[in-house]
Amino acid sequence: MPSSAHPGKVSRPAKKPAASVKLREKLGLSRALLARLLKVSENTIFRWDIGKVRPDPISKEKLEQLEKLCKLLQPVKPAADIAAWLEQPQNELENFRPIDLIDSEFGRRRLHQVVERMGKIKQMPLPARRAIADYQEKRYPKLLQEIQKAAGFELPIEVHWEELAHYGREPEEFAESFDKGLFQPLIGAFKSVAKDALGRKALQNGLHKVVIAENTHRAMNTYEFEEGILRISKNPMVFYTEIQRHTEELRKLLESKI
Repeated sequence: MPSSAHPGKVSRPAKKPAASVKLREKLGLSRALLARLLKVSENTIFRWDIGKVRPDPISKEKLEQLEKLCKLLQPVKPAADIAAWLEQPQNELENFRPIDLIDSEFGRRRLHQVVERMGKIKQMPLPARRAIADYQEKRYPKLLQEIQKAAGFELPIEVHWEELAHYGREPEEFAESFDKGLFQPLIGAFKSVAKDALGRKALQNGLHKVVIAENTHRAMNTYEFEEGILRISKNPMVFYTEIQRHTEELRKLLESKI
């Protein structure tokens, strides 16, 4: 007859921690912060944590999608910064908060695209990463304000920084090439189109977004306008001293489309 040190007791496998606990531990999130991200009460998170109740299907799906997104973010952002990034409006996402986009398939695709681009920036040489970070922190916010002011309304701007990072032969030329090759012509064109009430109204009604990316397949810059989206593709070899010509090209395109 088999002996037992504890007669009458049945050995049970250790209980697995709840998904909410694993995610919080992985990212260092408090219950209050996870509750805010998932738009549930802190008491609900507590009940999930201790296994008293399970997340409802909607919350379960959102929790799973949040975990997947955080897994994608971990190689490109410190764990301590992920929660703040999720809660703050991001220019690359048309000023939506990342956490608000995980509910839809379209929103998740946009998030994955943005995180993928962040990963590409992370892989760049240190001088290029410094140039991007410096420009985004010190110069771009002011330029963005100038763009919105020239357009006359809050216009979403999507910049593919990871494609544009090698502008200029040296990192020191990065700011000048961006200013003169991209943003000054855009600001000038908007000012020209929106110089009166009729132009401002047409621009606001017809233009919904600007996307700026690299173009290495053609000899010159290209400007395309389709379904309310202005796409600016910049060839890194194009001289960025021809501000007036690029401004005029953009103005003519906009006025022909809006």
